[in-house]
Amino acid sequence: MPHVPGPQHLKIETSQDGDTAVVRLTGELDLAGEEHLDRTVEDLERNAGRVVVDLTQITFIDSSGLRALLRLWKRSQLNGHDFAVMGGSEQVRRTMALTGLDGVLPFAQDGDVLAAPQKSG
Repeated sequence: MPHVPGPQHLKIETSQDGDTAVVRLTGELDLAGEEHLDRTVEDLERNAGRVVVDLTQITFIDSSGLRALLRLWKRSQLNGHDFAVMGGSEQVRRTMALTGLDGVLPFAQDGDVLAAPQKSG
Protein backbone atom coordinates (compact mmCIF):
# COMPACT_ATOMS: atom_id res chain seq x y z
CA MET A 1 0.00 0.00 0.00
CA PRO A 2 1.45 3.41 -0.91
CA HIS A 3 2.03 5.93 1.87
CA VAL A 4 -0.67 8.60 2.01
CA PRO A 5 0.60 11.84 3.57
CA GLY A 6 -1.54 13.27 6.33
CA PRO A 7 -3.20 16.66 6.24
CA GLN A 8 -1.28 19.71 7.45
CA HIS A 9 -3.66 20.32 10.37
CA LEU A 10 -3.26 16.83 11.89
CA LYS A 11 -0.02 15.49 13.31
CA ILE A 12 0.25 11.81 14.26
CA GLU A 13 2.98 10.40 16.49
CA THR A 14 3.22 6.75 17.47
CA SER A 15 5.03 4.76 20.11
CA GLN A 16 4.94 1.26 21.48
CA ASP A 17 5.55 -0.04 24.98
CA GLY A 18 5.35 -3.82 25.09
CA ASP A 19 2.01 -4.89 23.67
CA THR A 20 0.51 -1.36 23.78
CA ALA A 21 0.74 1.01 20.83
CA VAL A 22 -0.04 4.68 21.40
CA VAL A 23 -1.25 7.04 18.68
CA ARG A 24 -0.91 10.68 19.75
CA LEU A 25 -2.91 13.13 17.67
CA THR A 26 -2.32 16.88 17.57
CA GLY A 27 -4.51 19.42 15.78
CA GLU A 28 -7.84 18.69 14.10
CA LEU A 29 -9.36 15.28 13.39
CA ASP A 30 -11.76 15.58 10.49
CA LEU A 31 -12.49 14.03 7.08
CA ALA A 32 -9.05 14.99 5.76
CA GLY A 33 -7.28 12.99 8.51
CA GLU A 34 -9.60 10.00 8.70
CA GLU A 35 -7.75 7.78 6.22
CA HIS A 36 -4.31 8.71 7.60
CA LEU A 37 -5.41 7.75 11.12
CA ASP A 38 -6.97 4.52 9.90
CA ARG A 39 -3.82 3.42 8.05
CA THR A 40 -1.58 4.36 10.97
CA VAL A 41 -3.62 2.29 13.42
CA GLU A 42 -3.92 -0.59 10.96
CA ASP A 43 -0.11 -0.73 10.69
CA LEU A 44 0.28 -0.68 14.48
CA GLU A 45 -2.26 -3.46 15.01
CA ARG A 46 0.07 -5.91 13.29
CA ASN A 47 2.44 -5.82 16.27
CA ALA A 48 0.26 -4.68 19.17
CA GLY A 49 -2.51 -6.26 21.18
CA ARG A 50 -3.73 -2.88 22.43
CA VAL A 51 -4.02 0.50 20.72
CA VAL A 52 -4.64 3.74 22.61
CA VAL A 53 -5.54 6.86 20.65
CA ASP A 54 -4.47 9.91 22.65
CA LEU A 55 -6.75 12.89 21.95
CA THR A 56 -5.30 15.24 24.58
CA GLN A 57 -3.84 17.54 21.90
CA ILE A 58 -6.85 17.47 19.54
CA THR A 59 -8.50 20.88 19.38
CA PHE A 60 -11.35 19.95 17.03
CA ILE A 61 -13.18 16.79 16.00
CA ASP A 62 -16.09 16.48 13.60
CA SER A 63 -18.42 13.63 12.69
CA SER A 64 -15.77 12.14 10.38
CA GLY A 65 -13.28 11.98 13.23
CA LEU A 66 -15.86 10.42 15.52
CA ARG A 67 -16.75 7.91 12.80
CA ALA A 68 -13.06 7.03 12.43
CA LEU A 69 -12.71 6.34 16.16
CA LEU A 70 -15.87 4.24 16.18
CA ARG A 71 -14.69 2.26 13.15
CA LEU A 72 -11.28 1.63 14.78
CA TRP A 73 -12.97 0.40 17.95
CA LYS A 74 -15.30 -1.93 16.01
CA ARG A 75 -12.39 -3.30 13.96
CA SER A 76 -10.43 -3.97 17.15
CA GLN A 77 -13.33 -6.00 18.51
CA LEU A 78 -13.51 -8.07 15.33
CA ASN A 79 -9.74 -8.67 15.31
CA GLY A 80 -9.38 -9.38 19.03
CA HIS A 81 -7.37 -6.24 19.88
CA ASP A 82 -7.94 -3.92 22.81
CA PHE A 83 -8.72 -0.33 21.87
CA ALA A 84 -9.18 2.83 23.93
CA VAL A 85 -9.18 6.58 23.55
CA MET A 86 -7.67 9.00 26.03
CA GLY A 87 -8.23 12.65 26.86
CA GLY A 88 -9.58 15.37 24.64
CA SER A 89 -10.21 19.09 24.81
CA GLU A 90 -13.47 20.49 26.11
CA GLN A 91 -14.79 20.66 22.52
CA VAL A 92 -13.86 17.02 21.89
CA ARG A 93 -15.44 15.83 25.15
CA ARG A 94 -18.58 17.88 24.49
CA THR A 95 -18.90 16.48 20.95
CA MET A 96 -18.51 12.93 22.24
CA ALA A 97 -21.10 13.57 24.97
CA LEU A 98 -23.61 15.06 22.50
CA THR A 99 -23.30 12.04 20.23
CA GLY A 100 -23.25 9.50 23.06
CA LEU A 101 -19.84 8.13 22.05
CA ASP A 102 -18.45 8.94 25.48
CA GLY A 103 -20.62 6.08 26.75
CA VAL A 104 -19.64 3.70 23.93
CA LEU A 105 -15.91 4.06 23.34
CA PRO A 106 -13.58 2.68 26.01
CA PHE A 107 -11.41 5.33 27.67
CA ALA A 108 -7.87 4.86 29.01
CA GLN A 109 -6.50 6.79 31.98
CA ASP A 110 -3.42 9.00 31.60
CA GLY A 111 -1.30 6.60 33.66
CA ASP A 112 -2.03 3.80 31.19
CA VAL A 113 0.12 5.45 28.52
CA LEU A 114 3.81 5.77 29.27
CA ALA A 115 5.60 5.22 25.96
CA ALA A 116 7.36 8.21 24.37
CA PRO A 117 6.07 9.24 20.92
CA GLN A 118 7.93 8.80 17.64
CA LYS A 119 7.07 10.86 14.56
CA SER A 120 4.99 9.06 11.94
CA GLY A 121 3.78 11.30 9.17
